[in-house]
Amino acid sequence: MSITSYIFAGTAVAFTALLGYLSSKTSAPAANARKLGARLPPGPKQNPFLGNISNFPQERWYLKFLEWQREFGDLVFINLNVAGVTMLVVNSLEIAEELGDRRTKVYSSRAQTTMLGDLMYTGWTLLGLSVGPKFFEQRRIAQKAVGPTAAPQYDEIIQEHIASLIKDLPSTSGDPFDAITPSLGAIIAKVAYGRNFYEKHGDDLIKLSLENMELVVSIMTKFWAVDLFPFLRHIPAWFPGAEFRRIGQRGTYMGRKIQMEPFEFVEKSMAEGTADDSLLSRFLPDSSVSRENVRDITVTMVSASVDTTSTMITHFLYAMALHPDWQKKVHNELDALIGDGRAPSFSEIEGLNYFNATWKESIRWKVVAPLVIPHATSEPDIWNGFYIPEGCIVHWNVGFMLHDPRIWGETSEEFDPGRFMVQSDLPDPTWLPFGFGRRICAGRFLAQRMAMQFAAAILSAFEVVPLKTDDGQTLGPGNTTYHEHTVRRVANFRCRYVPRHA
Repeated sequence: MSITSYIFAGTAVAFTALLGYLSSKTSAPAANARKLGARLPPGPKQNPFLGNISNFPQERWYLKFLEWQREFGDLVFINLNVAGVTMLVVNSLEIAEELGDRRTKVYSSRAQTTMLGDLMYTGWTLLGLSVGPKFFEQRRIAQKAVGPTAAPQYDEIIQEHIASLIKDLPSTSGDPFDAITPSLGAIIAKVAYGRNFYEKHGDDLIKLSLENMELVVSIMTKFWAVDLFPFLRHIPAWFPGAEFRRIGQRGTYMGRKIQMEPFEFVEKSMAEGTADDSLLSRFLPDSSVSRENVRDITVTMVSASVDTTSTMITHFLYAMALHPDWQKKVHNELDALIGDGRAPSFSEIEGLNYFNATWKESIRWKVVAPLVIPHATSEPDIWNGFYIPEGCIVHWNVGFMLHDPRIWGETSEEFDPGRFMVQSDLPDPTWLPFGFGRRICAGRFLAQRMAMQFAAAILSAFEVVPLKTDDGQTLGPGNTTYHEHTVRRVANFRCRYVPRHA
């Protein structure tokens, strides 16, 4: 036999072995299910060697998941096992509450990827931590700092920044997100690190935190070659095609900067006796918790809250601008119960029926985080005869749940706050985008409290009037565009603010 023949034969054997390996990896979940007398949930057709690699979306996962929901129903199984990945998309609120809230032992882990956990330096955050001692201690600190009994203490600083924003809005027009974000960022930075830090470094921190969070959430909605082949992490950043390494370096730089610089500032101030009130200055002396966990949960609260809270308010204003009849009803209610255009307190807001109905409906209609942040299973599970593998990434399709016609009826796609005024048994949409079970957002009470006070104050003082889109069109649901990441924000909404009181 010639050398060429040996090479050909060797190549054929290696290729055959590779196909056999890929086939076994792809078929493993089904084989494991059969051993347990179960079956895999339905899902898109798989290639026998590559699973769903070829038909999985490169971006805009949420829109593809909606298509698959229509085709496959409440559970959609995706097999990317050639990459060591399986996914489950949960489209039913009832099933999500069963798995996410009542089977927390199984469904509370987090997928650990090379890109996010290693190259992007996010594994230390509460969002990236696996369930364990660090996770639970950071949750306990957050509960004490911004939980339901702690959140009201921040109303004074919230109202202070609302008053400043209200003064500026008459001369402002454009994207509400851009107008609101600096105020919310200032509140969070002052709460976390104190006024002294904010005055010296606050604007830079907010800008860097927003950039870092935007980069992280964009990474989370894409597949990266380094996650399929972890050895690629050793490729130098200058190597052609190694964009993921350069992104990782940028993410690591920002992550370390926002983790350490505010902490070191407050720590030094405490040593010098010049520290003012902040979460860090209050919790660092507490010997019952580690200094590292106090530091890291504070970073998470700053990084994860501004973008989502600003988006909630933006979507509320979008709904009001497109539905002036409902905006007028809220105006009349505010005038009758509050009067003179002042910013209502949170306790007053709780008694505003029209406002609360429109607030809930705006969150339901334009979901801020339609897939929230995915969980992962810590062990295999069987639900209703379906096998769910260990390490399966679980996407909670809250975007569909909040438009599920089985819950919301034939008008599920329409903006109709009246549904909350005539039906008392509807789910509360204000909590669903914050997630499920042990991993539900720890800062949700403060986020809701801030967002509702800002939204009510703006409508108390102004009529929100939509502007034409950049291409001269009248904005409506049919021509609305979105920033498509973990946070899904209306992208082309512009408005102006017309004072309602002299």
